[in-house]
Amino acid sequence: MFATDNMATVQGVLDPHVWPQGTYEMNIETQKGNNRSFSRQAGKFDRHNPKTADGSLVISTITTYISDGSRLTVTLQVEDGTRNQSCSSDYER
Repeated sequence: MFATDNMATVQGVLDPHVWPQGTYEMNIETQKGNNRSFSRQAGKFDRHNPKTADGSLVISTITTYISDGSRLTVTLQVEDGTRNQSCSSDYER
């Protein structure tokens, strides 16, 4: 996750040797007080996805506004037909 000023960019990245192809779902929730915003990205990935400088597959990218006093929660789930894995991250500003 990269955060500058009031913008946060989140990338879902995978090791292509461990996850060469499959499907993903990335859920993003931004919360400030009682206000909540939800976003979802999902799809397929394979070796043709863009790569980071270290060779990781970029499967999803989102940039969102996050104001002072906000919390950003991201959950990424991946599967390849025989196994699945999920991870999550929180960021508070």
